[in-house]
Amino acid sequence: MVRQKISDSVEGVVVGLLKTQHTYRSIQHLLKAMGYSISLGSIKNIRDNNGHQCQNINAGLSIPKFRYRRNMATPNLIRKINRMIDRVNPTTQREISSM
Repeated sequence: MVRQKISDSVEGVVVGLLKTQHTYRSIQHLLKAMGYSISLGSIKNIRDNNGHQCQNINAGLSIPKFRYRRNMATPNLIRKINRMIDRVNPTTQREISSM
């Protein structure tokens, strides 16, 4: 099943509401009041620019750069982890990995 393309006007309304700190649910209710039906996942995709990425790939353009910082094992970080492990009651692996 092919999904319907979200019109540029609806996308603009969603982006504007996201900039004014509205929640996904409130955006969904406001759009429903305007006569548009949109899912929470579509609102998230608009926020993350997923549609524009797909359009760039289809048009043969370059994909936007990945904007999240990669975690590096720096000497300072390794020292921190070793200090946490050497304790009598060490922290959980989840806490250590979240550093």
